[in-house]
Amino acid sequence: MSRLWRLAAIACALALALCGCGSAPSEHETPAPSTAASTAAAEAPVLDPAVEKRLLTHAAQRLADAADRLNPHDGYPRSTSPDGRWQLGDADNWTSGFFAGSLWLMDEQTGDPVWRARAERWTAGLELQKTRTDTHDLGFVIFDSFGWQYQLTNDPHARDVAVQAARSLATRFNPAVGAIKSWDVDPNDPETPGWRFPVIIDNLMNLQLLFWAAGQPGGDPAFAQLATRHALTSTRVHLRPDGSTAHVALFDPVTDPSVRWIAVASSSCTPSSSSAASQSIASATPGGFCTSASRIRPTASTTWTARVSDAPFTRRRTMSISRCALG
Repeated sequence: MSRLWRLAAIACALALALCGCGSAPSEHETPAPSTAASTAAAEAPVLDPAVEKRLLTHAAQRLADAADRLNPHDGYPRSTSPDGRWQLGDADNWTSGFFAGSLWLMDEQTGDPVWRARAERWTAGLELQKTRTDTHDLGFVIFDSFGWQYQLTNDPHARDVAVQAARSLATRFNPAVGAIKSWDVDPNDPETPGWRFPVIIDNLMNLQLLFWAAGQPGGDPAFAQLATRHALTSTRVHLRPDGSTAHVALFDPVTDPSVRWIAVASSSCTPSSSSAASQSIASATPGGFCTSASRIRPTASTTWTARVSDAPFTRRRTMSISRCALG
């Protein structure tokens, strides 16, 4: 796994653990980095090694406590309540793979077989999710668990589970739209009126599963092709010229495959906009590396440049992954 994705994943693992204390050009050209993006990256603060060590130690303590005290049969850690207790979700929840992924990261960091045993225990119960075709979150659920397991252990069963998940995810791709459908919603529901084919920016985070599975035994090179198309579509409809991002793009693949409306489109310093920016940076960068598509990689640079000049809250939310994207 690339250094880029290891660092991004470790940042996510730290966030999860800390919660336990209480989202033209040719497509084959490689573009030169923009001056603004390079300047922003150079000015970004570097995490002090002592602080990094303290954070990793704290994360390890919290993860070990939760992994040993909780039981996956009761649910998977999702968030914490105000009093610090874990809120658990079922295996079919979109966050169910994050905890296992965090444990695999600790296995990678330490090489301690105790962490591997913990990770395997919290991974096994997610296997049934591999055949689901009603969600776009299979990268979150399966690649963060079985995908990491295979990359760290070379277990062929873990590889096969992840490849099957990619095959299931690919069924949600619509060639008329050029994207993977995010949610199955009722267009007659008052809360989602006319929503026939929603595509959210979060969906980019699941593309790595497809890029990876395209080159695995039992995989299909077409996985990478449709992942690239999705990334290009998302770049077009979710990213604004000023570098701000939107959350939901709506299509109607039957009557009009072009984008109809973009919802939750805030360029202000809000949790939704900073979360969307973070997902754009974290996703578009490896997407660009996988495809060498000149229209994908600049997305991370553009978003980072816009975010770094935003208010402090947004900068804090995007800093860690942005450093991975541009460093």
